[in-house]
Amino acid sequence: MKKISTRNIIVSFFLITLVCVIYFVMVTYRNMRDTKLHSYEVRTSVGFLAATEVLLANLQELENTQRGYVFSSRENFSLPYFKAINNLSLDTARLNVMGAEHPATKQQADEIKQLLVKMVENSQQTIALFDSAGIYPVVDLINKGSSKQLSDSIKQKIGRLENANREVVSRANRYLTHVAQATTYRFFILAFVFLTILVLFFILISDDLKKINQSARQLSMQASLIDTIPDAIFTTNEHYIIKSWNRHAAELYGFTAAHAIGKPINEIFKTHISPEEYRSSLEELNQKGSYKDEYLVSKKNGQQIYVLSSINTILDDQYVITGYMCVHRDITKRKQLEKELKVFNTQLEQQVSSKTAETFNILERITDGFLALDENFTFTYVNKKAGEILGHIPADMIGKNIFTGFKDKTSNQFNNACLASFNTQQYRFVENFYAPLQIWLENDIYPSSNGLSVFFKDSTYKKNAELALKESEEHYKLLVENLHAGVVVYGPDGRVLLCNQKASRLLDVPADVMQQSTVQQHNWNFISAEGRKLQKEDYPVMRVLASKEPLYNVILGAGNNPKEKNWLLINAFPEFTAAGSLKQIVVTFVDITDRKKTEEELKRSEQMLNLAQSIAKTGSWEFNLLTQDLKWSKELYRIFEIDASIVGNDLYQLYQQKFHPDDLQKLEKVIQYAITTKKGYKYQHRIICKDAVIKHILGIGEVILNEEGAVTGLKGTGQDITELVQAEEKLQQSYQQIKQLVTHLQDIREQERTNIAREIHDELGQQLTGLKMYVSWLSKKNLQQEPEIKEKFSAAMELIEETIKSVRKISMELRPSLLDDLGLLAAIEWQSTEFEKRSGIATEFINLTSNQEVPSRIKTGLFRIFQESLTNVARHADAKKIVSSLKFDDNKFTLTITDDGKGFLLKNIESKKTLGLFGMQERTREMGGRYEIKSEPGLGTTVSVTVPV
Repeated sequence: MKKISTRNIIVSFFLITLVCVIYFVMVTYRNMRDTKLHSYEVRTSVGFLAATEVLLANLQELENTQRGYVFSSRENFSLPYFKAINNLSLDTARLNVMGAEHPATKQQADEIKQLLVKMVENSQQTIALFDSAGIYPVVDLINKGSSKQLSDSIKQKIGRLENANREVVSRANRYLTHVAQATTYRFFILAFVFLTILVLFFILISDDLKKINQSARQLSMQASLIDTIPDAIFTTNEHYIIKSWNRHAAELYGFTAAHAIGKPINEIFKTHISPEEYRSSLEELNQKGSYKDEYLVSKKNGQQIYVLSSINTILDDQYVITGYMCVHRDITKRKQLEKELKVFNTQLEQQVSSKTAETFNILERITDGFLALDENFTFTYVNKKAGEILGHIPADMIGKNIFTGFKDKTSNQFNNACLASFNTQQYRFVENFYAPLQIWLENDIYPSSNGLSVFFKDSTYKKNAELALKESEEHYKLLVENLHAGVVVYGPDGRVLLCNQKASRLLDVPADVMQQSTVQQHNWNFISAEGRKLQKEDYPVMRVLASKEPLYNVILGAGNNPKEKNWLLINAFPEFTAAGSLKQIVVTFVDITDRKKTEEELKRSEQMLNLAQSIAKTGSWEFNLLTQDLKWSKELYRIFEIDASIVGNDLYQLYQQKFHPDDLQKLEKVIQYAITTKKGYKYQHRIICKDAVIKHILGIGEVILNEEGAVTGLKGTGQDITELVQAEEKLQQSYQQIKQLVTHLQDIREQERTNIAREIHDELGQQLTGLKMYVSWLSKKNLQQEPEIKEKFSAAMELIEETIKSVRKISMELRPSLLDDLGLLAAIEWQSTEFEKRSGIATEFINLTSNQEVPSRIKTGLFRIFQESLTNVARHADAKKIVSSLKFDDNKFTLTITDDGKGFLLKNIESKKTLGLFGMQERTREMGGRYEIKSEPGLGTTVSVTVPV
């Protein structure tokens, strides 16, 4: 059923896939056909567009060459003109071809062609008119506008044709885009369907393969099991024809599997049972499904053997018997042993009766008590010694039950041991306390099928000695186990006598493993404090065994984990007997792992600190004011170039000698200030090193207070900032050089602006004035002026006048002459007026200088700052009014510009670093002044520049 279901699923998947593929093929064919049609239309439209572009270019070329032919140079434009005429003729022929190939556009092409013919004819007439009558008739003809009307008509029709073709191209592009999207969507669906089918196929195939492999493994395992079972196993069909025959069946019956398979059972061996037994066994087998029995069988060679046969039916899915599985075990030897055992038992009974009297005599003479019990636990024999030990007369005990006959004087432990020994038929040894007599008994219980034999003896003295020894040992072990150190006791031969749990944990070896070994067998992976693996002869106990001398405070690492060892402090000492021979060696282990880790961590921290100080060029120090003792880190010794062996007061004296003479007094003041105020401090000083090299040191310190709050010392850090100081000096020098360069460039820029303004104003202004006079003179001398010429002279005069004004304006913007002639106040007033005219923003200037003369070195800078501020307002502020003022007070000039614009957040403008603000700040710094800007959103902006005189 499973295979048919899987096959149906696969067929269904195949049909679905086939339908999807057919559908996609049909849709793809239809799309290809439509795409080909649209591609043809696009190519046609693109051809039309290209032709119209060329046509328009040639038409424009015709107009330009015609205009050049008439108004400029007949010689220069004759050839281009006729070339343009020829190109338009070719365009006309191309329109004929395209109109013939595409009937939809033939009418529009014919109309354009007719207009082109008229355009060419009109142009040729114009050229002919110019060649014959001159320019004036041509101008009259052009003024009529017929040529322009033809040109506009052609361009209009070409425009409509281009729009129509562009619409075709656009429509085709939209269609192709839609087809591409739809195709992509369909292929995505097809890919999803294929992927789904593949996944389902994979799941079905994987499931079938898994089941097939599982069945194969089961069959293989069953076959291997059948061959390993030491019994003859074979199977038959329902007609008793052999189907399988294992190796042990071939060995038992002498037939190979190739010879036996396919033959009836009765040809291989013969079963010696009666027909009635055969029928009854077959009925039982078919009804119950299994049958088991022992019977005699004749083999191939005629030998008869006894077999234990187990037969099971084999059923199909409908529970119909399709065969049988048989297991035969050869039990011939067991049958023979059973016969021999019967003979032996008969002989044994005869011997027992003769030996019984002798045995009783022996039992009466032994020094142990002896009891004999039958299968009902009734005393059958009690010797004399047993009566003495138990305090009973042996004759009175005979015939009594051990459980019921002595309820007041019984021992439950002994009774239970007897019961368990008889039930299990196993020897038992039990030691019990016999309460009625207050004695300990050792009992050896021997079971048999018909009773028990018990030997026992009084062990009270021995037991009391053992209990006392055990109590002493328990006390000693308890003491050792509760020690905080590991303890291992070795015998003189190296065998472990005692090991507590602490030692087991520290050595990473189980205590039971430790106590079953000798020191020669140990492999504890000891490592020395330096990390070297320890050889076995270097173990502490081995060294004591060799030297007979104690060993103290040995530090070793132990444990099987190479990454994390237990660090131990080991002491080992020998103990000797009164005769002087070695009795034992006691080894103790104290866990110092935490201390070792702390030491390693401290060492690692010191190394990290030294590395960090070396990288940062920073050292730490501590100074005791009472003892003048100075302590340094390694980095400070390196910075000061002092030998690290120098310490204490000598180091302090040498430290002061290193100080630059000009900075030593400063150090004393700083220390005195810290002691007085009990506050930290920071100071920078210089030291003189080898070869008179100067180093700059940044010192940071804080006071050390005792419990009473008194200053007892100082501590802090010293950092070598020589490179930083040198870099700052170089940076400052570079900044000064840049500042000087900027100032020089500003001066050059102002000088150049002044020169350019002067040149424009003087040279160009004078030339324009002279040109104006010449034009005016020509206008007056030509009395017979035509209205058109008179109008041209008037326009030329106005143009010259505007040019003169522009020259003056450019000259003033480059460098107002007012600034040099009348000073800063006049220049600012003029700039305010000009700005108001250009921008429409009301501008007011207030003079608060009391007409104090502004030095020439700062008037240019203030004026340029004023100009830049007005420009920023016009660009960004959206203001309606600007109020500016120049104030002289306290020997300083202050220029202020305030607007009522939208304002801004200073942090935003500071992050942008605009060049305008940067330029104003630099100009202010050049003048040695201070630049300030204030603004808030919605409250306007104020720029203030203060420059000292």
